[in-house]
Amino acid sequence: MDKASQTIMKYKSQLISNLLSDYKDDFWVPFGVYVGVSTALFILACLPVVLFEPIAYSSGIPEVKCYLNGVRIPRLLRWKTLLIKIVGSILATGGNVAGDKEGPLVHIGATVAAAISQGKSSSLKFDSGILKFFRTDNEKRLFISCGASAGIAAGFGAPIGGVLYMIEEGMSFWSAPLTAFTFFCCACSISALNFFREGSDHSWGYWSYVGLLDFGRRELLVPYTIKQFPFYIMLGILGGLLGAIFNFFNKWIHTTRVKLKHPVVQGLEMLALGLTTSVLFYIIPYYYPSCKVIGKNMGELTVNTLFCPEGQYNQIGTILFQNEESSLRAISTWDYMPLFMICALYFVLTCWTFGAAVPVGILAPCLLIGACYGRMLGQYIQHIWPEAAADESTFSILGAASMLAGTTRLTLSLAVILTEATNNAGYTLPIMLVAMIARLVGYLFINGCFNIHIDIAKLPLLDWWLPSEMMHLRAKHVMSKPPIYFRQIEKVSIVHRVLSKTTHNGFPVVDKKGHLLGVILRWQLVILLMNKRWYSQSEVQDKGVQDQNLLSVDTFLDYYPRYPDIDQVHLGEDEKKNWLALAPYMNANPVRVLETCPMRRVFRVFRTMGLRHLIVVDKEGVVVGVITRKDMSARSTLAKLKTQAMRQPSLYQFETTWIAPLDGSSTMLQDVLSPEYLSRSSTRTSTSAGRQRSVHFAVEKPDTDDETEDDDVITTTTTVSNDLRGSINHS
Repeated sequence: MDKASQTIMKYKSQLISNLLSDYKDDFWVPFGVYVGVSTALFILACLPVVLFEPIAYSSGIPEVKCYLNGVRIPRLLRWKTLLIKIVGSILATGGNVAGDKEGPLVHIGATVAAAISQGKSSSLKFDSGILKFFRTDNEKRLFISCGASAGIAAGFGAPIGGVLYMIEEGMSFWSAPLTAFTFFCCACSISALNFFREGSDHSWGYWSYVGLLDFGRRELLVPYTIKQFPFYIMLGILGGLLGAIFNFFNKWIHTTRVKLKHPVVQGLEMLALGLTTSVLFYIIPYYYPSCKVIGKNMGELTVNTLFCPEGQYNQIGTILFQNEESSLRAISTWDYMPLFMICALYFVLTCWTFGAAVPVGILAPCLLIGACYGRMLGQYIQHIWPEAAADESTFSILGAASMLAGTTRLTLSLAVILTEATNNAGYTLPIMLVAMIARLVGYLFINGCFNIHIDIAKLPLLDWWLPSEMMHLRAKHVMSKPPIYFRQIEKVSIVHRVLSKTTHNGFPVVDKKGHLLGVILRWQLVILLMNKRWYSQSEVQDKGVQDQNLLSVDTFLDYYPRYPDIDQVHLGEDEKKNWLALAPYMNANPVRVLETCPMRRVFRVFRTMGLRHLIVVDKEGVVVGVITRKDMSARSTLAKLKTQAMRQPSLYQFETTWIAPLDGSSTMLQDVLSPEYLSRSSTRTSTSAGRQRSVHFAVEKPDTDDETEDDDVITTTTTVSNDLRGSINHS
């Protein structure tokens, strides 16, 4: 990716240089060619995202973060997504966009690891038949964490930083063996990257490079003193404030973008963004070249001489006509005004670009912005107070840390990544100090950029701590109730209609009195129906469940990870009269909590175990509700509504009527499958001890603009059977 991107930029720069030589007195021809080529590359990078795989947009870090915390996101780890991500990143960065390759490397590494761990490809219709042991969500997440860490490590040349990044921002559950495996993957990633870079540039068999983003070896020519720490604190505060401003405007832009989400609107936005970026990247260095004599101490730095006399280089053009990774190494001799212009330009364009339908990240642009204002501050301090002995390179690195921490809220992993990228452990304390201050200041105003995008996408990610407004609640206040559950032997018609009318992922399995026996997942039930592993009523009564008719574990694993949907199951009327045996397939030891369990403990169980649902029982062991990730998240509308209602019990209105059934038969979950299930004012019906209970539950609508209901009452309607819906003989 890096080599391809640099090759595109190299040929584009040569083309513009030749045009400037041929058309010395003509501004429009070189300008038009540059804008046309850059915009075309940008559009080519965006079109596949808009038309085929929207999930391939931006860096993919928020989505990978959610997946590693137990949130399943469709099409996130597909081969098509991977291909669009790689090609799009190459074209976009080759077209000089305000974005980087380091962010997408996290998503790319995760996708590659997910594919390797399965030993199969559903898209390519290929199955090696090996690695079936890893075809579970938990095992797959472990591989993905290693792959995402390897992506970070390759981008920054920081294997330890890659591991710490996953611990800090990635997995919610970690183990000591996983740390070793992840570090090994990071080390292999960096070694492979450097081996091929060295071989393609010089000679094979040597390792002299580090990561894609390299500050170069930074020596502390002037050791920092206690006099400089107030300025470091100032940098941290400045980074937190600028990061908060960045996140505020980016949130507004991305929220508007999501509301107007349409392929035509997205295409017009990408055209406007590509044109604006390319026009500014050409006009600014043309009208303000800020030419400077090429010094002997420039070393191996690549400089751009466009629009400047012979023997001089263009300070702004050097940054704008190459990628951000090279720019970070090239600002060591820049003046105030070029630094300010680059800082302001990248701040605005990156704020607009992040979250758009272009597969680039935010990490390197934020580092470049911070490095610019950090060096400006260092130059100013050195000018007004020479005794402070402010090292401009040190302030540049600390400024980069402050901006990235203020935007993303990374601290520990950021400090280690930048320490490894600079090859100097002396920066550890100042970087950590600046990053912590920037993080704290930023949180005073707004959340981090990745969490903001997660909120906008309404993904139920669980933070490290339970939201304060849910601290006083217990499990019974948050759970979804009453639950929909099955018996150990259930009728095919009931299972099929429940799966068709609901989207629940897991269902409790209970005995005759409602006691929890286990949990069976949605995809298990669909596979059982597809393979028609059911029994007739006479078989169940006479012979019971026969082992030879049970599905093997390998059959279930063959479907992973693209499980069939219930819409693919077509049953005849005679087939619906049969019965499914659920006991052999259910998880007989599910995690459960009492309804009086404090939410702090429930949250800790959810977070550390990576659960998707949690069964709630009463003191007798009877299932009374189910807690999902949506219920646990304060961002969820349902969680907020329940919290407000629990604080004002008067908003609850209950109407309970007990009616004895006339025929003595069970309701068999009929009402939940009727159209009234989705109506605004329906009845929850259940059978308990031979009687039918009707409950109407209404919550008054809160005065907020988030709700879209027209009426003043929101009716929560669910119909379930509270008992086992009768035995087979009784039915």
